[in-house]
Amino acid sequence: MKYNHFKFLNTHFHQINGTAMGTAPAPPYANLVIGLFELIVVLPNLHPQVKLYCRYIDDAFGIILNEHNQTVEEMIKMPQ
Repeated sequence: MKYNHFKFLNTHFHQINGTAMGTAPAPPYANLVIGLFELIVVLPNLHPQVKLYCRYIDDAFGIILNEHNQTVEEMIKMPQ
């Protein structure tokens, strides 16, 4: 996608990398990225604390419970 141009609020933009929204490959790329995030971050590190995890294409929603009121970053650093 070298020549993706678009206009927003009377300003013209030129996208220099990535996949343009609305193109055929955009949804599969989004699925791959969130799928890798699930495999690398969510499942191995947060599995016991995850009470609900849902996703649709590149949108994800999760409920993660922990006893120590930690951030996700702190939970990932904890030994399993």
